[in-house]
Amino acid sequence: MNEFLPDTGSVDLDAARIAILVLKASAPEVAKDEMDHVVIKPGREVLSISKAVHRLARLPKPVVCSAESESGRLAIHFSAFAGDRAARLHELFVKMFGGPSGLGRLVMNTSRGDGRVKVIGGQDTVLVPGFGFERWYHDYSLPTTVGLGGRPPTIEEHAAGVTFVVTVGRGQEVPVDTAFFGDTL
Repeated sequence: MNEFLPDTGSVDLDAARIAILVLKASAPEVAKDEMDHVVIKPGREVLSISKAVHRLARLPKPVVCSAESESGRLAIHFSAFAGDRAARLHELFVKMFGGPSGLGRLVMNTSRGDGRVKVIGGQDTVLVPGFGFERWYHDYSLPTTVGLGGRPPTIEEHAAGVTFVVTVGRGQEVPVDTAFFGDTL
């Protein structure tokens, strides 16, 4: 995943590529020589990034994602939302992110849906159409250990057809105080 991945024409695969990039960015240190494979939990199955992307793309959505470092390798967990409260919190995130002043709306406005969006997380980069980015934030929960930012492309990126750049960074886990939402969740 350290290279630009070609557009496959499938928004599900594009969204899964972003999900894997975000999970890699959210996990504690993973050994550099173990970055091309992941462990799928709760089992111990080791898959290439490409196979993990295809597996993830076929899961029922929306899905909760988390990652950890296990023996120097990225271990990823996928599950359905546990309860209505978690599902409604994700729904609120999607509405805010895609709302008039949200990053998702900005990405879609600049890419016009089919323009190339560059997503950067650590040493990894994926190029996807805006529709793939939109599918990602609708279908996958954002780990609480990452933050997202955005910027216009550089002159070089723009010349390569990039319409917008999204950055993913690891921070400290941010607890979500759902008491603020009262009975709306």
